[in-house]
Amino acid sequence: MYMRAGDGRVHGIYSSTDVANLILKTTGTALMDKKKLHKLLYYMQGWTLAALGRPAFANDLQAWVDGPVSVGMRRDTHYATCFEVANRPLSNPLAPQDRDLLALMYLIAPFYAQQQTQALVDSTHAEAPWLDARGGLPPPMPIPARRSLTTHCTATFHSTPASWV
Repeated sequence: MYMRAGDGRVHGIYSSTDVANLILKTTGTALMDKKKLHKLLYYMQGWTLAALGRPAFANDLQAWVDGPVSVGMRRDTHYATCFEVANRPLSNPLAPQDRDLLALMYLIAPFYAQQQTQALVDSTHAEAPWLDARGGLPPPMPIPARRSLTTHCTATFHSTPASWV
């Protein structure tokens, strides 16, 4: 599914795996692991909601013990390496034409990619979208049914100056 804006720009709802593919092409795979990639998807989703008023991908983020996890990307790439994810064919070939998404990705992804994986996990554990979805359970406690991070909470959090790094 995609839309063409009045000025010819293309945007749509992409899969989290497509966005992960683009993130890896932006940041490289050398210092990337799948746990970190899930956190980068979370930050891309939040900043895209805040800056562009639309999601980067169909929302499928859940509050797992180690922070937000994209269940779609996990399902699609569970046994794949980051290198393999970066080289998968896109399910939506228009994603690389989404100039607004790519511009935001070039700002956001490298910033978060330079951080250590555990630092990103710790950051997400302190942020409202993950805390809200977990309903007050502390990080080491698994939740009975994994709960989704709400688009509203994620957008609101990333729109507030307190979340600006």
